[in-house]
Amino acid sequence: MLQNRITFIIPSINRPTLQRTIDSIINQSNPNWNAIVIYDGVEGKNFDDDRIKTIKIDKLGSSSQFHGTAGLVRNYGINMCETEWIGFVDDDDTIHVDYVKTLFEKYSNYDFVVFRMKYVNGFVIPHLHND
Repeated sequence: MLQNRITFIIPSINRPTLQRTIDSIINQSNPNWNAIVIYDGVEGKNFDDDRIKTIKIDKLGSSSQFHGTAGLVRNYGINMCETEWIGFVDDDDTIHVDYVKTLFEKYSNYDFVVFRMKYVNGFVIPHLHND
């Protein structure tokens, strides 16, 4: 198992936002990451970075192209991981440039980390409680 490295699992239906997602991972200030893009029943492109693996699988779960099957695809990807850390990113998400750096500098002693998510309209999920 590779320590101090994270694998991002990216279930994809090949949305136009996928390249933006990949760019946010490629541009990480800490390069200790891998990514697995899993095309769920669709064709997709490969990426010019040895850390990014792409695979196509038969459509899992519902044949709908809408929500509900990404969890099944993530579970498929977990079996392919060889790193100590696993991160889940959707094909329409982006991550902060210091995501990997922050993970290893501040949270590497934890077993499970959930970062806050921020919608474009400014709402933060989950809501931050300062009790």
